[in-house]
Amino acid sequence: ILGSGLLSLGGLMSLLDENSTFGAEVGLLIPAGMAVGFTLQTFLLMVQASAPKKEIAAATAGLNFFRSIGFVIGIAVFGSIVNNTVANDLGITGDALKSFSVSSLHLAPLPFQAMVKHAYVKAIDLAFLSRSPSEPHHLFSHYS
Repeated sequence: ILGSGLLSLGGLMSLLDENSTFGAEVGLLIPAGMAVGFTLQTFLLMVQASAPKKEIAAATAGLNFFRSIGFVIGIAVFGSIVNNTVANDLGITGDALKSFSVSSLHLAPLPFQAMVKHAYVKAIDLAFLSRSPSEPHHLFSHYS
C-alpha cells in the first residue's frame, strides 16, 4: 500500500517546468522510484505466494510477461502523447518532423531552444496527468 501511495505522488511531477531545479526533480523522482520498487516486488511475492508450489515458475513467468506487455503499451501510449504534443506545439509536420533532432538543439537560437523546452515540459506534463486517473485503481487493487 505504501508503494501505491508513493506512486500517487508521482503525479506531482506535473508541477515541474523548464525552470525547475535539479533538487526538485530528484526530490520527486526518489519517491516515484521507491514506489515502483515497492510495488513490483510486492506483486511478484503475492503471485508466488498464491500459486501452487509446482506452478510458481509459470505464475512468475506470466506476471513478468504481462508486466513487460504493460511496459511496452505504456511506453507506446505515453511516447505518442509526448511526440504528438511537441510536434503540435512546435508546428512540425511531415518531413520536418522526421528531420527534427533534439540532439542538435544546442546549435539553435536561444528563443527556439526555450520554445522546444517548453513544448517538451508541456508534453511530459500531459503524459503524467493522463496516467493519474488509473491511480485510485492501483491503490485499491491491494484490497481485492
